[in-house]
Amino acid sequence: MSAKISGKTVSFANREDLFEKTERREIRCKALDIGLESFVVCLEETPWTCTHSFHFGGKHFCKWPARVHAAKTFRE
Repeated sequence: MSAKISGKTVSFANREDLFEKTERREIRCKALDIGLESFVVCLEETPWTCTHSFHFGGKHFCKWPARVHAAKTFRE
């Protein structure tokens, strides 16, 4: 698998590997873990501008694996 992070394509084997390859300082968006396994709620002011965001049920959710992992692991 691969993901584009800060304009660079990064290959990774799983979520943990992806998170290790992305520095925590690169994750600058705000998100909230509400208990869903693969998504977190996006708390950015303009979530529709993010390619990792999708709208469902009146909220925007983030599906970026590194962001989801950070929100669940570090509660940030």
